[in-house]
Amino acid sequence: PYITSIEEVAMRKIARQSVIDVLEIRFKNVPETIINSLDKIIDLQDLKQLHKKSILIDSLNSFENLLNEK
Repeated sequence: PYITSIEEVAMRKIARQSVIDVLEIRFKNVPETIINSLDKIIDLQDLKQLHKKSILIDSLNSFENLLNEK
């Protein structure tokens, strides 16, 4: 199905927020550096993968390292 650019922006915003929500639940405070890095990710599939990884990752440092690989 065709997705408009507005829908795509909304989906990315929701995906980013879901990653942040998981990290906040697991680790309490999420550093601004992680939030800023997530804001720079445009690919929706990358954000979906990061969401899955945020559920299982062992620490915020490990997650930040994962983001630096992107």
